[in-house]
Amino acid sequence: MDFESGGYPTVLVTGDTEAVDGNLPLRDENVDVLTATSDEAPSVVEETMVDCVVSGSDLSLVERLGAPELPFVLVSDGSTTPSEAADSGVADYVETPTREGEDRIAARRVVGHAQRYRSERAETRCRSIIRHMPDHVILHDKDGEVVGANRRTSEQLGYTVDELLGANVSEFEVGIDRDELKELRGEYEYGEPIIVEGRHRRKDGTEFPVEVNVGKTEIGDTELFLAIARDITERKERERRIRRSRELLSHTERLADAGGWELDARTDELRWTDGTREIYGVSPDYEPTLDEAIGLFHTEDRDVIAQAVENCRENAEPYDVELRIITADDEVRWVRATGEAVVEDGEVVKLRGAIRDITDRWERQKQLEKAQEIAKIGLWTKDIPSDVIDWSDEVYDLWGVDRDAGPIDHTTFLEHVHPDDEGFVEEEWEAAKDGEPYDIEHRIVTGDGEVRWMREKAELTFDEDGEPVSATGIVQDITERKEREERLRKRKEVLEEREDQLRFFNDVLAEKVLLSMTLVRGNSEAVLERLPDDAEVRSEVERINSRSNRITDIVNRVNSTIAAVVGDEDAELSAQNLSDTVNNRVRYVDVTRDVEITTEVPEGVEVTADEFLDEVVETLLTNAVQHNDKDEPRVEVTVEEDDETVTLRVADNGPGVPDGMKEAVFEPGVKGDDSDGVGFGLYFVDAMVDEYGGDVRVEDSQPEGAVFVVELPRAT
Repeated sequence: MDFESGGYPTVLVTGDTEAVDGNLPLRDENVDVLTATSDEAPSVVEETMVDCVVSGSDLSLVERLGAPELPFVLVSDGSTTPSEAADSGVADYVETPTREGEDRIAARRVVGHAQRYRSERAETRCRSIIRHMPDHVILHDKDGEVVGANRRTSEQLGYTVDELLGANVSEFEVGIDRDELKELRGEYEYGEPIIVEGRHRRKDGTEFPVEVNVGKTEIGDTELFLAIARDITERKERERRIRRSRELLSHTERLADAGGWELDARTDELRWTDGTREIYGVSPDYEPTLDEAIGLFHTEDRDVIAQAVENCRENAEPYDVELRIITADDEVRWVRATGEAVVEDGEVVKLRGAIRDITDRWERQKQLEKAQEIAKIGLWTKDIPSDVIDWSDEVYDLWGVDRDAGPIDHTTFLEHVHPDDEGFVEEEWEAAKDGEPYDIEHRIVTGDGEVRWMREKAELTFDEDGEPVSATGIVQDITERKEREERLRKRKEVLEEREDQLRFFNDVLAEKVLLSMTLVRGNSEAVLERLPDDAEVRSEVERINSRSNRITDIVNRVNSTIAAVVGDEDAELSAQNLSDTVNNRVRYVDVTRDVEITTEVPEGVEVTADEFLDEVVETLLTNAVQHNDKDEPRVEVTVEEDDETVTLRVADNGPGVPDGMKEAVFEPGVKGDDSDGVGFGLYFVDAMVDEYGGDVRVEDSQPEGAVFVVELPRAT
C-alpha cells in the first residue's frame, strides 16, 4: 500500500484498480493517488486525509467506508447501472471502456470532486477552529457592521450571535471612539494586520480590556475586516502588579538610599535599578558596562570590588563590603555593596546584589569614634556562656593592648586589672550575673606598665531561666578625675593640718588689717570731700584711698577663701545656676570696663558650687581684661555641658600665657609683669574650683591670647 500524500488532493483507488488505471489517467493530474484493496480501504480513509475514493466495481464499499460526505466515484463495466450507483450515494459514475478523450474528462471530474471536498473540509475545520477559539472573532464591514462572530464573542459580551449580527462594533468597543475606528479602518492594507488595545463593554455594562488584531480581507467582492480580540484583564493586572512593585521598589530604594543590580555572567550585561542610579547621581536611562561600574568606585577601592565580583562569578562566593564611590557630581560617598551568585546546573549564570548609601552612618560612626577618643570611652560586648569578649578599638587603645594579642576572655581581662582591685572587680562581676547593677571604678595596668583608672558600666541580658546570656558595656578612662580628687584630698589634708593657723591668720586679717584699712579708707574719703580739686596733696590722698580699697578687696577675698576652705562658715555645695552667674558678671564687667564681650551660654545650666561662684567668674573676666594689651580688647565666654561635666571657657585676644607659666599662674603670689596685684586672684579661682570638685587650666586661644577652661560637676 502507498499511504503517502503530498500537497495535492488525495484520491484513493480501490477494488479493481486495473480497470480504474486503464480508464482514468489520474496519475497525469495534480492529485496524489493512493491504492488499497477493498478490505483495506476503510482503514486508509480513517487514518489518512482522503479527498475522493475511486472504486472499480465494488459498490458495497460506499457503506463500509462510513463517510457519506466523502466523494465516491464508481468505475463500472456496466454491471452496475448509473441508477443503482446514484441510489447508493456515489458522487459520480464512469462506465468502461471509456473512449479516447472521455477518460481524461472523467479523470478531471474526479479531481474536481477531490478539490471541492478538500476545500469544504478545510473551511469546515477553519470554522470549527474559529467557533471554538478562546479569543473573540468578529467579522465586520468597512462601516463596522458585524456580519459574523464566534461563540466566544457571544459568551464574553453577553449577547446572542443573532444580537451581534447587524450591530456596530462601536456599540461594544468603547476604548476607541467611532470616528477613530473608522479612520483606522481606512488605513488598513491587505496582508498588514495591526494590533491595538481597547476596551469592550458587555451587555450588562461592565467593561474589560482587550488586545485586538485586525486585518483586511475580501469575501467575494465584499471588503471585510477580521478582528480577533483577546481578553487581557489578567495581563493588565499582572502589568499593574509589576508596575506597582516597581513603584514600591523605587519608593523603598529612595527611603533606604538603596538600589539593586543584576549582571548576566555569560554576556556581561549589567542592569541597574532606579535607586542605584540615584545613588550614583546619573541619568534615569544610564546603563553602564561592568568595567564602567567598577570605574565609578574610588581609585583605592576598585581592586577590592573587582576582586569581590570576580570571586562571586568564578566561585559563587557572596560578598558584603563597605567602599567609596565617586558620583556624577564628583562627590565621594560611602556605600555598602553586596552580591551573590545565581547558580543553574552548577554554573553561575547571574550575579545579583544591592548597593546602599551609608555615608551618613559612616560619618556618624567617625564622629562617635572621635567622641569616644576625646571622652576616652570604649565599648565592649561579652557572650557569657562562651566567655568571648569583643573590645572596640578604643578599649584596646585605653588599655594599651595590641589588637593582635589574641582573643579576650575573662581571665585575660583580669590579667590587666590592678592586683589590688582584682578581688573587688571579680566580686562585682559575680554580683552582676546575679542581677545586681554593674557600675564600678578600678585600676588597670596597661600594656606599657602604666597604672590608669577606669570606670566600667554594663547591662546584662538573661534567658527565661534567669541565667546571664550576654553583656554590653562601656569603659571610660577617669585617671585625670581621680588625680584631681587625689590632689584635692591631699590639699584638704594639708589645710586640715594648718586649720588653726588659717583661722588665726583669718582673725588677724579681719580684726586688724581689715579694720585698719576700713579706717584709712573712711578717713581718706572724708579728707577728699574737704579738699578742693586743685589742692596739691589731693592726688596723694586719692592714691591712699585707692590703695586702701584694693587692700580691703584683697582681704575680703582672702577671708572668703579661708572661710570656705576651713569650713568656718559651714558652706555647703548645692546647685548653682551658672548661666545666670555668667550673664550677670558679664554685664557688670562690660559696664565697668572698656571691653567687647561676646557670650554663648545656654539657659538653665546648673553646676555644683556655692555662693562664691560669682567671685570665681568675675575674677576670670577681670583677669582677661586687665592683662589684655590690645587697643580693642575682646573676651569670648562659652558654656558647654555633657552628662557629667559643665565646661566654662573665658578666652581673650591678649598676649597669652607662656607654656612655662600655664601651671604656675594658679600658685599664690604669682602675677604678670604688668600686674599691680598681689597674685591672689587665680589662686583663689583654683582653690574654689578644687573645692567644687572641678578643674581649671589655661590653654592657648586661637589665633592669639589665652583661654581659661573651668570644668565643674554638673548639678544632679
